[in-house]
This record gives sequence, structure tokens and C-alpha cells, in this order.
Amino acid sequence: MKKLLLALLFLLVLPNLYADELTARITHIDSTGFPEIEALIRVYDKTVFDLNEMNLKLYEDDKLIATFTIKPQQFNHYMTLVIDRSSSIEDSMIKVKKAAAGFVKSLIEEVSFSIVSFGSDIDFNHDFSRDENSLIEALRKIRPWGGTALYDAIYDSCEDLQAKAGLNDLKTVLCITDGKDSTPSGQTQLSIKNADEVIKFAVDKSIRVITLGLGSDIDGSFLGRIASETGGWYLQTATADELAALCQTMSERLKRRKHYQLKFKTLDPSITSNARILKAVIIANDNEATSRRSYHAPNGLVAGERKPTSEETQTSLQELLNDLEIEQQYLPSLKGNVNIPHPEPVYGLTLASFERANRAESRILINDSREQVARKHQSNLDAQQNQINQHIKVIDSFLEKSYRKVDASGLSAIERARLETFIKYLQLRREKLVLLSQQAYEIYMVNLKSSLEELNYYDRTQVMGETTSSNFFDLNAGAKAEALASVKEKYARLIARNTEKSSQLFSAEDKEMVKEKTRGPDLSLPELPDIKALD
Repeated sequence: MKKLLLALLFLLVLPNLYADELTARITHIDSTGFPEIEALIRVYDKTVFDLNEMNLKLYEDDKLIATFTIKPQQFNHYMTLVIDRSSSIEDSMIKVKKAAAGFVKSLIEEVSFSIVSFGSDIDFNHDFSRDENSLIEALRKIRPWGGTALYDAIYDSCEDLQAKAGLNDLKTVLCITDGKDSTPSGQTQLSIKNADEVIKFAVDKSIRVITLGLGSDIDGSFLGRIASETGGWYLQTATADELAALCQTMSERLKRRKHYQLKFKTLDPSITSNARILKAVIIANDNEATSRRSYHAPNGLVAGERKPTSEETQTSLQELLNDLEIEQQYLPSLKGNVNIPHPEPVYGLTLASFERANRAESRILINDSREQVARKHQSNLDAQQNQINQHIKVIDSFLEKSYRKVDASGLSAIERARLETFIKYLQLRREKLVLLSQQAYEIYMVNLKSSLEELNYYDRTQVMGETTSSNFFDLNAGAKAEALASVKEKYARLIARNTEKSSQLFSAEDKEMVKEKTRGPDLSLPELPDIKALD
């Protein structure tokens, strides 16, 4: 009877996954070619069919669009598996890994996967890849420990997806968790980010989030909201025995989803200040699906108005800032080097620390040091992130004002085009700051792990009495140096790509200035010092 009740609960909470009905979602609208509009629509039906002009009707503000084109689309798909490895999931960990491995195997020919795991901290276990064996090996190595930094794990995974996938690539997060965002004691939230921040970021970046809750002690409100608002699914199962079958069903459904590009001309090219509502109605296999999405005409051009030439709109960054009368106090956030605070030194233990300590005293000493080391590394990260976030707040303020201004009436085409250039620059500047923030976090994780590895070594040798390799410290230092070099190389490449995009926005004489301003040594984060011996 108990198994029957669990099975019924499992089916009741998964109506969207197992339903046979037709579904559709307009995922993107591009109005940069106004009055010509492009849109992407995602369609699913258990019975495979091709979308065409006969089974699709398009409406703009409830007026039928008689003429449009439709074309099937193939996209690169990037997906991050976010695996909860908190202490509470330990009993189910083998089945979680098995389900995740089966999911990877079923989609590996179509999807590039990355793997992130989280407990009290967040591990980027494997970068995006289609190497099935390497991905499954990364899953195998995940070990449960700590609390549940759920919000930060999903947010950081979305940031990583946004940085590495292309603008037109499909981006998906699949999160498997058995708990709520909390410290190991379960009393307070562990993450720095909150639920609303995570959901907003995923929505803004067009990242679909699929959430899978295991058991009954989960944050169903958050998991359901983020899935619903990003176009994903929220799934819940009472027992880990169902995970493998559930992941297989998700895989089959993902394979049946199709994407199409729609092109049409707006029905009213003279109205530019109001939002328009695009509605798609699909009728197929005796089922009907409807999707709506709003968009704006960005250029503010009435029918017949001449678009400005590139010579008329192109300017230097400094000229643009002068034209917009940006106050001096905001310039450090809008251009130039990004100065990030140098971290305070982090102190650990040495063998001399244990000279007069018995095993019980050694354990206390190690546990105390773990807390102190973690707290100091976190303090260093917080100082760096706070500095970066101050710049991001300034940019977000200018973006908000610029969005409002570009939608206002009374601007000439040239003024509007230059304002749009400023918006693109702000978006790229923000992206660069986010990259620096991600780099700070990854460097923090490398240094924290190296610190904890030293303390784990002392735990094994001074408390457990194990005999280990005498060259442990050399190996640990080498692994840390290699990991730091890898992080810096990755972000140097990403930041260089961002810088090149920024330079393309401005006139030729300004491009070198933009590159110089972002090439200085202050752009990269300073190295966190090695743990100093505490004599």
C-alpha cells in the first residue's frame, strides 16, 4: 500500500511531463530589423508533426497576420546538471548519480553537458563537453557533505551558461535537490543570492530551468516558480527509486521538442512607443496550444523614416559619455580599469602546532582552523564581490534610465541610435564585471579547497594516525597553481572576447583606447596569497 501511495503521488505531481497535450512557447522576439520581426517558437507534441502555415495562426495585438514565413531551426544545446550533494542526500546519492548518468547518455549526441554540484560550497565538476565517459566519471567522484546552497548553485550555473553559450544557443539547467536552501543545521539560508534574484537572472538570460525535488523536505515554492517562469518543468518524486525512469522520460520529451523561426512584418509600423503582443495559436492532432510574448520596436522609426548611417552614429566612448553628460563620479564604473581589493593573508596550521596535542585536542584544533580559514577566505571574497557589485549597481541604474529614454518620443534617429550604442556598451561592461565576479569566486574556491586539503591531511595524520606521502604539500601546491592558471587563462580568453565586442561599437580612433583601458593589470583579480604557516 505504501508503494502504491508513493507511486500515485509521483504521478500526481508530474502532469506537465507526462501529459500528451500539445504545448508551445514563443522563446525570443528580435525586432532590430523593424518593421520586419523575427521570432522563435518551441513546440512539443507526443505525436511528431511539422509546424507550417496551415496549422499555425499568428496575431499581433489580436489582429491576424496573414503573411509570414516559418522555418525549422537547429540549435546548439548547452545544459548544466546541478547536483545536490548536501549531507541529507547521502543515502540517495548512488541513485542520483545513476539517474544523472543515464540522462547524460541519452542526450549526449545532442547536448553539451557541464556538471555542477553543491553542498555548503559549489563545485564546477566538469566544463561543457560531449565526452560521455569523462562526464560520468565526474559524476562518480561527487561526494556528499555540508548544507544546501541551492540559490547560489543555480545562479552560478546560469552565469556560467550565459558566459559560455552563444546568444542563439539553447541554455538549460537541470537541478536535482532533496532540500531547501539552508545551513547544515537547517535553521537559516546559506546562499548569498535570494530566490527572486535567481529567478530574475534566469528569465533575463533566457535560461530554462528544470527542477527535480526528491522527498518531501524541499522548497516546492521556489522550485515551482523558477521552472514555471523560465519555461521548464517542476518535478517531484517521493523516492529515489523513481529517479532513473523520471530522467529517461525527461530525455524523451526533450528530444521531441522542435524549434521554428517565424518572420513577418508588423501590422502597424507607425506606432513605436507601445509594447506589442505577439500571439501564436497552433492546432494539430485535435489539440490546441497558445503562446504570447510582448516586444517593442527599438529604433523608434516611423514608416519611411531614414535610418542613420554608421558614419552618422559612430562615435568614441569618451564622446558618447560627454554627449550624455555623465557625471565624473560614475566614470570609474563605466570605463577604465576595475580595481579589486587585495585579500588579507589566510593563516593555517603546521606540524609544530600539534607538538603537545593529543588526538582529541588535535581534532579541536583542526576544526577550529577549518572555521577560521573558511571565514577568512569568505571575507576576502566578499570584499572583492562587494566592490564589483557597486560598479554593477551603477551600470544597472544607467541601463534602467537608458531603456526608458530610448522608448520615449521626441528623439531623432541619430540620438536614438547613439543611445542604443550606449545600452549595448553598458550590457558588455556589465558582462565584463560579471566575468570578474565569476573569476573571483573560482579563485576563491581553488584557494579554499587547497586550504581544506591541508587541514584534511592533518586530520588523517595527526588524528586518524594514517601514514601518507611525504610530498603531500608539494603535490597540493602544484595542484593549486595548475588550477589557478587554468582559471586565469579561461577568464583572460572570455574577457578578451568581451573587450573585442566593446571595441567594435566605437570609431576607429577609439578602439585602441578601449582595448588599452581594459588591458591593464588591474583587470585581473590579484592572486590570493598562499596560506601562511602559523608557527
